[in-house]
Amino acid sequence: MQAGERFPDATLGDDAGGEVRVRTLLEGGPAVFYFYPKDSTPGCTREAHDFQRHLEEFRGAGVRVFGVSADGPDSHRAFSSDCGLGFPLLVDAGGALGQPLGIWNAERGRHSRSTYLVDSAGLVRRVWPSVQVDGHAAEVLAAARDAFPPAAGPGAGR
Repeated sequence: MQAGERFPDATLGDDAGGEVRVRTLLEGGPAVFYFYPKDSTPGCTREAHDFQRHLEEFRGAGVRVFGVSADGPDSHRAFSSDCGLGFPLLVDAGGALGQPLGIWNAERGRHSRSTYLVDSAGLVRRVWPSVQVDGHAAEVLAAARDAFPPAAGPGAGR
C-alpha cells in the first residue's frame, strides 16, 4: 500500500465488543490507523502512550487516532485502561484489514508494526512501514498537519 491508493474497507471489532466499518470511521474525517503486534507488550505500550501524549494535538488537527491489533476486545479494554487511552483500539483478529495491506502474518496471528494516514475519502496520504516506536507519533502528527492544514478563517489573506 502506497500514498495515493485507496485504503481497504473492512469490518473490524471494537474495544466495546461491537463492530465498525473502516468506511464509516472515515466519514468522521481523516484518521491515523496504527497497527501494532500485541497489547501490553513493552514496545506496544510505549507506542500507545506516545499516541496518547499527542492525542489532543491530533484532535486539534482534525485527525482521529485508531490503534489496530489482532487482540480481542477484552484485551483491548484492559490495555486501554492500563494505558489511559482516549482513542479506540480496533480488533482485526483474522487480518481482514491487515491482509490487503500486506502487514498480516497469518502464521503468528499478528500485524507488523506500521501506520497509515488516511483522508476522509479513503485515500492513503502517507505510509510508515516497519515503524520504530520512539518518536513515531510526533512524526505522524507532523505529517497530519502538513496533509490537512487548517482551513483559512474569515479575513484570511487580507
